[in-house]
Amino acid sequence: MGTDSDTPRGGDRRWIGHLAGWLFADLLLVLFIITLASAPIAPMAALDPSPSPETAAASPSLSPSPTATPGPPALELDAVTFDFTVNVDALMGGRSAASSALVAEFKRKLRAERLAGREAGFMLTFGYAEQPGYRNSLGRNLAQKVNEVVVGSVPGFERARFRSYWSQGPVGKVQIQVFFFEAR
Repeated sequence: MGTDSDTPRGGDRRWIGHLAGWLFADLLLVLFIITLASAPIAPMAALDPSPSPETAAASPSLSPSPTATPGPPALELDAVTFDFTVNVDALMGGRSAASSALVAEFKRKLRAERLAGREAGFMLTFGYAEQPGYRNSLGRNLAQKVNEVVVGSVPGFERARFRSYWSQGPVGKVQIQVFFFEAR
């Protein structure tokens, strides 16, 4: 014979707490099974260290260990900072002499730091101006122009990604922070 606490119609409602606990446990179990089912599975051939019969017959000696394939290039964590002063009107006006002067100065600074020939991965460029702005800031536009000139003309910077920013200060000052790829 059952007691009142064993039935839902009894005065004691502790069974609801037990039911909620089991429901929660079942939900976790279902989520765990879904997670296991959706995980990628490595091919068995890659995990099997035993040679195939054809390989064993053809080569009785020990096979060489597989060579590691290099992963994607990684950026160095520390940026190298370069400061320039440019003729804003000439550079923004598209004069080739201003672009050439910027490229020559940048190459000189790279050689001085013994970084010539290294591949740049990412550049943060700050164009200085007196007033901030969002899209049409002189400083940001200057930084954008400097990035275009550097990426298009300096060896090792052809594939570099960049961001252009404004910073408050004297007009014509530019700061470039370069994150190079790690040397292999």
